[in-house]
Amino acid sequence: MTGTWWSSTNVHHKLNKTVALLLETGDLVLSSDSNRSTLYWESFNNPTDTFLPGMRVRVNPSRVENRAFIPWKSENDPSPGRYSLGIDPIGALEIVIWEGDTRKWRSEPWDSVIFTGIPDMFRFTNHLYHINISSPPDPDGNVYFTYAPTNSSDLLRFQIRFDGVLEQFRRTTNAKNWTLVTSNPSMECENYNRCGNYSLCDDSKDFSSGKCSCIDGFKPVYWNQWNNGDFSGGCKRMVPLSCGQSLVADREDGFKVLRGMKEPDFGSIVSLNNSETCKDVCVRDCSCTAFALTLKNKLGQGGFGPVYKGKLQESQEIAVKRLSCASGQGLEELVDEVVVISKLQHRNSVRLLGCCIEREEMMLVYEFMPKKSLDGYLFEKSDVFSLGVILLEIVSGRKISSFYNDDKNLNLLDYAWKLWNDRQAITLADP
Repeated sequence: MTGTWWSSTNVHHKLNKTVALLLETGDLVLSSDSNRSTLYWESFNNPTDTFLPGMRVRVNPSRVENRAFIPWKSENDPSPGRYSLGIDPIGALEIVIWEGDTRKWRSEPWDSVIFTGIPDMFRFTNHLYHINISSPPDPDGNVYFTYAPTNSSDLLRFQIRFDGVLEQFRRTTNAKNWTLVTSNPSMECENYNRCGNYSLCDDSKDFSSGKCSCIDGFKPVYWNQWNNGDFSGGCKRMVPLSCGQSLVADREDGFKVLRGMKEPDFGSIVSLNNSETCKDVCVRDCSCTAFALTLKNKLGQGGFGPVYKGKLQESQEIAVKRLSCASGQGLEELVDEVVVISKLQHRNSVRLLGCCIEREEMMLVYEFMPKKSLDGYLFEKSDVFSLGVILLEIVSGRKISSFYNDDKNLNLLDYAWKLWNDRQAITLADP
C-alpha cells in the first residue's frame, strides 16, 4: 500500500543534518543533529486531536476563538474532520466543541481553578491533574493554559474523537492499557442548546415525557414542532417585560431562581461596586434578562464545592461552603465533615457556625478568616483530617456517623484515640 500518512509543511526546506526525536513527554521534535537544543519544529506547537501534559493552549481575549485541536474525519481516516476543540475567549473563557461553525458543547467559565459546568472536574482537579494559566500575558496579550498530572508517574491525555466527543484517559505506572476517566458530552442535556432558548432539559426523563420544558412564564415558539419532538425553536415569553415602561402594581418585573443551570453563553462580565449586586446591575439595564452568581466573593474551591464570602443579618462575615452538583458527594459526606470539624480542636482551625440541608441545598457555614488563607484552612487542615477518618473507617469497618461506644460514650474518633493511648490500637481492626 502506498500513500502519505503524515506530513508537515511548516518546516524550512533548506535545513540540513536534522534529526527527528520523540521525547519522553510525547513531543515529536525536529532538531539540529549537532545541537539537539535547536528546535526547528515540534508537534506540541502543531497539535491534532490530543492534548498532552506540557502542551500550551494559546488564548487571547482580543482575538477570535482558538480551535486548537481537530480530530480525524472518521475512525479510519486521519484527514481533518468536521469537529474542533478549543477555548473561546469572548466574554468569560470557556472550553468549546464546534461542529463546523456550530457549537456542539461548551463548559462553563474558567473560575481561576477549573472550568465550571463539567461533571466530576471538581474531583479530578488536584486528584489527577492541576490546570495552570500563564500570568502576566505576553507582549501580544496571549496567555497559555497547560496542565500536569498530580502524580508525575501517571500518563494522561485528553482526546477529541472523530464524532466530537472529548475523552480523558489515564494510564498508571503498572497498567498495560489506558483507562477512560471522563467523556463530554456524556448526557443528552449536555449538548449545546438541546431544548432551545429559555428552556429546561432534564436527563432523568425521556423526550416523550418532558425532557424538554419551557421555564415558568414562557411557552414554545412553535407548538407543532415542539409536540413533534423538535425543540430547536425554543420558548418565548408569555408576557413582555415592562422594563422602561409605566409600571402597574401587579406587573413589576422580577427574577426567578433556576438551579442546576449553565450560565448564559455570550454573557457580559461586569465589575461591581462594593455595595451592589448582580441583581442591582441587571435591574437598571433593560437589555439584561438574567444574571448568574457572582464570582466576586468566591474564596476558594475544593472537592466538596466552592466557598463564598457572605454576611449574616447582624453583619458578621462568614464563609459558606456549598456542595456542588458536580462534586459527586452528598449528605453523608456533609455529615462526616460536620463531625470532623466539630471534633477538630486546633488553634488554626476555623469554627463551624452552622449548616443547611434544606431541599437540594447543602451548605456549611464557617467563621470568616480575613487575614488568612481560608481554602488552606478548609481544604488542607480538614481534608487531611478527613483522610484520617476515612482510614479509621476502613480499618475498623465502621462508619463515623453510625459508630457509638455505649460503655464510654465515645464516638469512633474518641474511641480510636483511647485505644491508641492504651496501646490497644490493634483491637480497632475489623476482624
